[in-house]
Amino acid sequence: MLGSCTAGAHHSTDALLERNFLEREKEFENLLADVRADSKLEMISTRDVRYSGRSVFNVKDASDVEAVGLSAEEWRSYMRQLNSLGVVQVNQGEQRVTLRVDEPSLLNGDSFKGYEYSVERLSSLGTSLDEYKLSATDKNSTGGYQVFKPLKANWYIFLYVN
Repeated sequence: MLGSCTAGAHHSTDALLERNFLEREKEFENLLADVRADSKLEMISTRDVRYSGRSVFNVKDASDVEAVGLSAEEWRSYMRQLNSLGVVQVNQGEQRVTLRVDEPSLLNGDSFKGYEYSVERLSSLGTSLDEYKLSATDKNSTGGYQVFKPLKANWYIFLYVN
């Protein structure tokens, strides 16, 4: 039963994500550089921000994010980049930056898909995330399943299934 359902359904296709990345690689690299240059930025989405350990939810305008220490100018720049690239959320860790493209929903089983930049080579590699079937070898420490498809150098497409 564990491996019987396709978990990559109801998401942007691998081909769409690959094409978008390759056509706009410079813009993805610019977003990555901006995120990595600000170690206080932990998460930014089209709705929420976590900055320097402080969060603001349901952001209405720039004044909301200034309360947690992110400047209005930086927030506007991030929003332009996210909207332009079709990214809904960015998470920054010590060795990785995750760019979510698809939101979790009931339709997709609370899973999401996007791009991952990692300083270290990642494991749990697949050739097609569109046809991914759950595998115990891809289970991570939080109980979810995560698989990656190499894209270029330190870039991957990823699928996370809760």
